[in-house]
Amino acid sequence: MFDVAIIGAGPSGNAAAYDLLSAGLRVVLLDKSDFPRVKACAGGLTPKALNLLKYDITPVIKKECRKIKITSSTRKSFILEDKNTLCHMTRRDELDLFSLEKVLAKGGAFHVERKIKNVVQTPSHIEIETGSRTFKARYLIGADGANSFVRKFVKGMNRLKQNFAVEARVRVDNPARFLMELEFPSLVKGYRWVFPLDDHVNIGIYSTTNRTMLKRKILTDFAKIKIGSDRLEGFKGYPICSGGYNCIPCSDRIILVGDAAGFAEGFLGEGLYFAIKSGQEAARAIVDSKRKTKSACKLYQQYIQGIKTDLRLYQWSANLFYTLPWACLKLVSSPLIHSRFVKGFGNGKTLKELWMIASKP
Repeated sequence: MFDVAIIGAGPSGNAAAYDLLSAGLRVVLLDKSDFPRVKACAGGLTPKALNLLKYDITPVIKKECRKIKITSSTRKSFILEDKNTLCHMTRRDELDLFSLEKVLAKGGAFHVERKIKNVVQTPSHIEIETGSRTFKARYLIGADGANSFVRKFVKGMNRLKQNFAVEARVRVDNPARFLMELEFPSLVKGYRWVFPLDDHVNIGIYSTTNRTMLKRKILTDFAKIKIGSDRLEGFKGYPICSGGYNCIPCSDRIILVGDAAGFAEGFLGEGLYFAIKSGQEAARAIVDSKRKTKSACKLYQQYIQGIKTDLRLYQWSANLFYTLPWACLKLVSSPLIHSRFVKGFGNGKTLKELWMIASKP
């Protein structure tokens, strides 16, 4: 029997596994795909997300962006800039493989299981039935993304919201000539992005309400305007799960992390920081439950209060921004305002910390 089984070997699953193994626990990761595997993700890693990692991922960083161009259809564009990196560009297939290899090097077990048929909870352990075999563990961490299978075994997770995004690659000569860019169209609750990497530019559209804008033609037209090419590669759409601050993402022996717990923020749809952070907090709760009187679930709820606070702030910001985008962009375009945010962001501050910095006289 394993101490912990983890379904999903992405950022949250690997983060949890790494810390659990570091504490001396026996861990098995299950994923429906072998690695490397293609994963829908724009690939932007924020400084606060990078700061969480317990190992150096320099080998899979493709570009470091210190400037972000903000554009809209109602105001003149402006640049957010700092001496520190504001976004580290990577590819999810490479990042996930790199992280999984770190986990395996620590002694973790990994199995490809195309389908999980059932999860059985007993008073003493969890049984995961795949059809070909059964895995037993004291705890199960559900790190299986926005369309989580594990989620249905945790009560009260019906208050989550799914936003959506589409993305594609555009291969160009010298991608470094393009700035990282976020464009906010008028009358649309969402944005478009341009993320330069090493050998291509990643472009995409994120929407909190309107899935009709998430069409290949719209993304193709956007690429033609911004990049000068309509040759899209790897076009794909995917859900982004938010709203987890309203839920209790655990039961006696099951803990949900990342998108499975609804831990993506509702403003820009960023989820890597919350995936890594929640994975680490799940590991901490399981380890601490061995020597404390509280259960792993109770401890996890305690440890993720900071995550939930930040997610609420992001949702409040999204509601305000997408209701009054012209006013918010006017405010943010002021160097007096955005210079404080940018400096804190580059130093890896959370949104709560950024608001505190900005509010200081």
